Amino acid sequence: MRTIYRSEPPWPHRVLVLGGGFAGVETALHLEKLTRRRDDVEIWLVSRENFTLFTPLLPEVCSGNLEARHCVTALRSQLRRPSSWAVTAEVEEIDLDAKQVIVLGGDGDQHRLNYDSLVIALGGETATFGITGITEYAVGMKTLADAFALRNRVIEMLERADLEENADERVAQLTFVVGGAGFSGVETAGEIEDFVRRVRRRFYPKIRKEELSFHIVELKDRVLPEMPADMGEYAARRLRQRGYQIHLGTPMKEVRENGVVIGGGTR
Repeated sequence: MRTIYRSEPPWPHRVLVLGGGFAGVETALHLEKLTRRRDDVEIWLVSRENFTLFTPLLPEVCSGNLEARHCVTALRSQLRRPSSWAVTAEVEEIDLDAKQVIVLGGDGDQHRLNYDSLVIALGGETATFGITGITEYAVGMKTLADAFALRNRVIEMLERADLEENADERVAQLTFVVGGAGFSGVETAGEIEDFVRRVRRRFYPKIRKEELSFHIVELKDRVLPEMPADMGEYAARRLRQRGYQIHLGTPMKEVRENGVVIGGGTR
């Protein structure tokens, strides 16, 4: 393990920002603006990825309406001061007493990064609300890998259904369930429906429109609970017009390999 220094003593005041998401990058850019006329302050931005991901665009990546490169921005291109530095590494430990952060670099070695001020903006983990099976069988929508995984899963179901002779099995394979009717859920739902119908017409003519089934399950009593009621009503109306069945006030009880249990036990 080695300690990384970037300049010779006397060292400038080092601000270490952990996390390359919205909060971390905006903090670093604001600090750059505040200290643009000072040479006694340097800003280091540490992230396990070398880019910032604009997560609201992930559903469009999933559906193929947007290329992945259009929703990522290189960290180094966002930092403008010569004394700013982007570090691609995984944060492993924070030593508050020694004012050091231990990271695992791309070289596979551990490194100690000294700091004078520390900003922790490492983001959060997706809440699963204790739903049985959700980690094992559901697909998230938080990373580029999630978007590609969901796209591949949808294509896999269309391929299976195209070869399936049993009518009930075909309907099951063409049933798509989105958990949550907030911003992310509604956007994902719309992109899934658009993608499925678009590729069905072109590549899977044997699959009939009436065999497709789309569902949104929402614990609260309306769609888009973060927005004014009329916006939620409009979104719900549009989703129903596109074929979605919306289950409001309905908890998701369990996610299985081949089904979802909602409400009072409906599968």
